[in-house]
Amino acid sequence: MQIPNSNTHDQKIAVSSRHQKLCTEAYGDFLGAAHSFSPLRTDGEHRFFTAHEWYTNECGFGVLKSPPYAMRRTKPHIQDFEHLVLFSRLLEGRTRGTSGDDVINRRPGPIYVSDQARPFEAVIDHNHMQSVFIPKAKLGLGSDMKSIPTEIHRTCTAGKLVHTGMDNLFATLWQNDDHISAPALDRFVACLKIAMGAAPQRADIRVHARDALFELICNHIEQNLGDFELSMDSLLGAFGVSRSSLYRMFEDKGGVRNYITERRAVRAILDISEAPQARGGIRMAAERWGFLTPPTFNRTIHRIYGASPGNLFPAKPTSVKRLQSASRLLSRFVSRTAASA
Repeated sequence: MQIPNSNTHDQKIAVSSRHQKLCTEAYGDFLGAAHSFSPLRTDGEHRFFTAHEWYTNECGFGVLKSPPYAMRRTKPHIQDFEHLVLFSRLLEGRTRGTSGDDVINRRPGPIYVSDQARPFEAVIDHNHMQSVFIPKAKLGLGSDMKSIPTEIHRTCTAGKLVHTGMDNLFATLWQNDDHISAPALDRFVACLKIAMGAAPQRADIRVHARDALFELICNHIEQNLGDFELSMDSLLGAFGVSRSSLYRMFEDKGGVRNYITERRAVRAILDISEAPQARGGIRMAAERWGFLTPPTFNRTIHRIYGASPGNLFPAKPTSVKRLQSASRLLSRFVSRTAASA
């Protein structure tokens, strides 16, 4: 399996992709270089494997949907793949077998870390799996991976960063078949290094890890804006960062408290905009997004937008005549641009 070359341009890394639906015979030939393969059922739809692959010059990404099969990775396969680490995540299904002296019993949830220099044999149930191949050298790993964790869970901060990074990379790959974000890949690799025991303060990790953690915290804030308990203290507890580190992350946004308040204000105003004149709408929007009292909400909106919530939107709707005129103007613009294209 050859990983093609790629070039980096404007913080993007070129990707070569392949998407295919294969019968069991073709899939066995396709996987021959990686491991031996024996299908467990070959009737009807159980004959087909769906494989999506993306390759950069260093890393490989894959999404596989498969019926049950048995596989073995032995010495001939190891010689070609021993320089790689496989990070896999089951979305459906189960894998049971052995890796060296270790018992394998994998279920959906964790990201599993597999040293491709170790023999492996397993039975794979009907499954749906994401996989990422990364060279050991890129991860700063030697040939001995005995002290490296074999599972990465979402329950710790490092695990959350890795899972979120993997989510983001695959979301990008599904949207863009020809490139991937270089900073996103660098952040993912940095978070993997931390999850496998590297110090977050290391020069090759620190900046990428901080950016990934900041993104994760912002997503957490966005998902919990309506929670009255959301605060700096709750973030400190949830992510295990120091108060000074959290302050530095949000310093250019006026601090954590100000950032949370402004995001809550945005969500409340969006709610109000749907029916500006509805009775009780302002109060309900304020309560929904975590403002404890109407005066607090009014002062916040006035500070940010320069007017009270009730005066942000016009009292009367735009006339039908003006709407029709604007619609005609937009239609002419779309027609002109389409014709010139």
